[in-house]
Amino acid sequence: MLSPYQFASNNPILNVDLDGLEGVSYRVVKKDETSGQVTAIKRVVEVNVHLAVNEKGRKGAYSIKSAEQLKTLITAKYNDKGYLDDEGLTVEFKFNFKEFDPKTTKPTDLARTLKSKRTPTNYSETTWDTEGNAIVKPHESFTDVVMWKENISVAGRHFLNTIRINPKRGIYDFGHAECHELTHFLLMSTGRTTQTPNAIDDHSLGGWMQYGKRHTDGNGNTIMVEGVDFNFSQDAFKQILQSVPRVDDKVQE
Repeated sequence: MLSPYQFASNNPILNVDLDGLEGVSYRVVKKDETSGQVTAIKRVVEVNVHLAVNEKGRKGAYSIKSAEQLKTLITAKYNDKGYLDDEGLTVEFKFNFKEFDPKTTKPTDLARTLKSKRTPTNYSETTWDTEGNAIVKPHESFTDVVMWKENISVAGRHFLNTIRINPKRGIYDFGHAECHELTHFLLMSTGRTTQTPNAIDDHSLGGWMQYGKRHTDGNGNTIMVEGVDFNFSQDAFKQILQSVPRVDDKVQE
């Protein structure tokens, strides 16, 4: 079962991410060439998801068929509610799925190489020099996460820019653990989210990340699964937008 501390591999004290691994957010705008007036059209939250895929789903990969199903499901789950940002703009989650074969590329090696890909954002962070003087610089965001399947003790686990999914899944439907862990990835920017992972209600974000409860009969057979869904409130959704760092507007082509 997904625990409230999966965001930090069950060790929230040692493993809290201070770098902010959560993709980027930006407005898509239309610019009038004559007047120069800029009109905001929508907000986009963009993430590169490197997905382990090969033909038969071996060595921690999704099969070609299941990978396509997963891409469709994730895109739909994040976009079908029509959430709004703080300006009232419709938000589009844009997942750039990039496939790799774990038989030839080790997922952890790929994740390590992607850590060097950072994007300066419109957020700032403060550090101090040896004399105690404040140094303010742009907050840099990682934009890539690597997802693969692995036999682990829980349904899913997110740490830094990696997401591992237990292929057995337990009580969870296909895609649930993937969406759950992707949301943790989007919430990792320190100080920019009110999420408190030690509280079940906050951890589930009003339902979308709900990890549910399994009811069994006397023989241990599952008879009902309660509280597992992908729905969450507009207020809970705002936590993601508070966390994902913002970059400059992009003009619609």
